[in-house]
Amino acid sequence: MISSFDPLEQVRYDLPARRNPNAAQIDAAMPQMIRSLYPFLPEAAVEKYERTHIGYCAGCLFPSGDPVHLEAICTVFTWAFAIDDKFERSNPETIFNIRDTAIPILLGKIPGVDHPLFSVLPVMRERLLVIAGQQWLEERFCKNLSLYFSGLADETYYRNNRIYPTFERYMDVRMRSVNVDIMSNLAEAITARLLPNFLTGHEVIKEIELLVCRVLIFCNDMFSVAEERECGDVLNSILIIEHFEGCSAQQASERVLNMHDKDVERLIELSNNLPDFQGYNPVVQNYVENLVSMIPGYLDWTLYFTDRYTAGGHAATSMQEAVH
Repeated sequence: MISSFDPLEQVRYDLPARRNPNAAQIDAAMPQMIRSLYPFLPEAAVEKYERTHIGYCAGCLFPSGDPVHLEAICTVFTWAFAIDDKFERSNPETIFNIRDTAIPILLGKIPGVDHPLFSVLPVMRERLLVIAGQQWLEERFCKNLSLYFSGLADETYYRNNRIYPTFERYMDVRMRSVNVDIMSNLAEAITARLLPNFLTGHEVIKEIELLVCRVLIFCNDMFSVAEERECGDVLNSILIIEHFEGCSAQQASERVLNMHDKDVERLIELSNNLPDFQGYNPVVQNYVENLVSMIPGYLDWTLYFTDRYTAGGHAATSMQEAVH
């Protein structure tokens, strides 16, 4: 048993964390980008997003991306943070209304909508088209964005009613709501714009993507549990294990750390023993490296750059007040 659980000490990876050499420049430009694309935001909200260090988030998670990639990724991340912060305690109907407006704009089926959180979408669409193209936008990004909204809608039910989901149900919801599928799509765009479906649909590649998602969920839960416990949240694997099993915070944290570590071990095993994809071996290796890089990159961003998961660093209150 660990004497005292501390994610700063216990969460570690035998994987190199590589920072994109363009991250500092992109991060320095983020306040101006936010003010330009979200002119309705009060300065307090801009400052909180500045302290989130979205440019470093993109640069840590995607160390191989070029500046054009990072600009597009930061546009996606900023919008996703804004949606999370504004609507995490709304209701399913509101979430699905956002989905039904946002996706047609991103697909180019309708023009932009004069609304604070929709007016940025034509810009996002153009930046994503540059890095990946229309087919990727339709078959990858928007498909998984729809899944993200379904997960976000499910989260509102549990949060608003203060109901703990079972661990299995929680993982189902979080696998959709944490946006890791979209991050996998962005890793694909960096790798080769659009990979053949027989590669992305291969069982080993799907398991690697699944493991990356699970590891990031557990990592986030271990770092955010103190804040979520304080605000009475029910959507954290540690809190759910405590609730259903009647164990201590220490015991629940160790359980989650153990699952996390086993997933990391399996991920490394698969990554080091990929099947033979013949002529596609180099591009598959590159894609897997871009996927796996998200794990140490997320930890690097969490430990050294962002204030989002610290007291006063979250922009939810500011977004509630700014968007009506």
